[in-house]
Amino acid sequence: MTTESKIKNEIAEILKNILKDESFKIDDSPKKLEVGTEKSVRYLIDEKPPTRGDNAFNVDILIFLKNTENRKNDDKILKDKEIPFVVIEVKGSKKITTDEIITSSGKAERNKRLYPWLRYGIIWNSTEEPNIPFRFFKNNENLDFAYNINEISKNKMNNKIKKFFSEILKDQVEIAIKMYEIFKKESKNIEIYSSLIKIK
Repeated sequence: MTTESKIKNEIAEILKNILKDESFKIDDSPKKLEVGTEKSVRYLIDEKPPTRGDNAFNVDILIFLKNTENRKNDDKILKDKEIPFVVIEVKGSKKITTDEIITSSGKAERNKRLYPWLRYGIIWNSTEEPNIPFRFFKNNENLDFAYNINEISKNKMNNKIKKFFSEILKDQVEIAIKMYEIFKKESKNIEIYSSLIKIK
């Protein structure tokens, strides 16, 4: 098993346990997400979802909502199935590379053409470079979040992934849901829109 696969499996396992009582869930099975082309029209909910095929990218971890029948507000998300909300790309490099940043950013941009509410980010585990390097900010255009686990100990790694969920991932899902509602209802009464960056 590669370092990347190992990290992905550990992240997915921990997140699945965290999400047991949440209204959204993890899919870490082999998954392709359809991408938009230069001529593609944004997928606006009412249209039939694109068929997965050759014009698609593999994604590592995909988050979407569980059956909405048990949600308190059924109006919030209607009974759509397999609508992607958050993609997590997992990287196994000792240091996150410029190529990985540019490639993931490009994939995010292509996927967002079809799913404009989609949140897309990367996560890796590097103890050699504990912080998010400046090259991420220099080369990123479309990624919404980045997180370095920066731990070797499994127990500490688990805690850092839980921290990733509580401080980053949960917010990203909620943002995606709000954006999805706008496209779903073609909202015209939005008074304020602000995209905030959290840096720590």
